[in-house]
Amino acid sequence: TTQALEANFWWGDVNGTNYLTLQRNQNSPHGCVASFAFSSTSALNDRIKILRKAQWPDVILSPQVLLSCSENNNGCKGGSPLNAYDWIQRNNITDETCSPYQALDSDSG
Repeated sequence: TTQALEANFWWGDVNGTNYLTLQRNQNSPHGCVASFAFSSTSALNDRIKILRKAQWPDVILSPQVLLSCSENNNGCKGGSPLNAYDWIQRNNITDETCSPYQALDSDSG
């Protein structure tokens, strides 16, 4: 059966449980147009947290992998979340502990 969502439903507070991962800053440690990498990995991070019923620790996928490796995007010059999802589907992606965000693209690191 289909149930209607509450008018003010928010994944940040479902019966006292937060199913959202932390917000990230693409401009730290320095400027990089990485919104495509952050938006796609952040959406997947939240989906994983929902799937895992908010179990700790949070799984945080690495936007740096998309900057360094996703050939259909332009590293710190920008890209497309759709291209990022396509790349992740074809290649898989590691989490932040294996490839921390450095705000560098494939040309610089």
